Amino acid sequence: MARTAADLRHLPGVGPYTAAAVASFAFGQQVAALDTNARRVLSRWHGAALSGAELAGAAAAEVPRDAAAWNQAVMELGATVCRPRSPRCEECPVADRCADPTIYVPPPRQPAFAGSLRQVRGAVLRTVTSRPGVTVGELAESTGLDHARVSEAVEGLVRDGLVALDPAGKVS
Repeated sequence: MARTAADLRHLPGVGPYTAAAVASFAFGQQVAALDTNARRVLSRWHGAALSGAELAGAAAAEVPRDAAAWNQAVMELGATVCRPRSPRCEECPVADRCADPTIYVPPPRQPAFAGSLRQVRGAVLRTVTSRPGVTVGELAESTGLDHARVSEAVEGLVRDGLVALDPAGKVS
């Protein structure tokens, strides 16, 4: 059974944040769950826009013996006080640790769902779960979506291990 963040990452559809959060909250692993809130809080504490290895290193240095409590606190702080566009510095219980509340620049907003590859992937998954063994052409026809976009979605879903494509071109 997968109990560590590293083991959980091998499961289909489980990314670094989910793996760390589950490992920390469910299995007591002392690992930081780095969501956008944690990134913002740590970037402001350190006075630098942190990402990648720098963010992971900063988080590892901060995580106390109870990573689950730390993760929850940092997520909550980032969601309610250390907000992206209008931080409430006057309400922050750790304001004295903050090097620069202006350092964090929110990422651009996610594109609209309508017409996105995410929408096409969702439509493909809904169809395949109710009618396994359909071809890409049948998926395009039944969803009313562009054949090339459906094909792109199926290729990605196959790579992610969420669907299988047999030699006859049937998706299940």
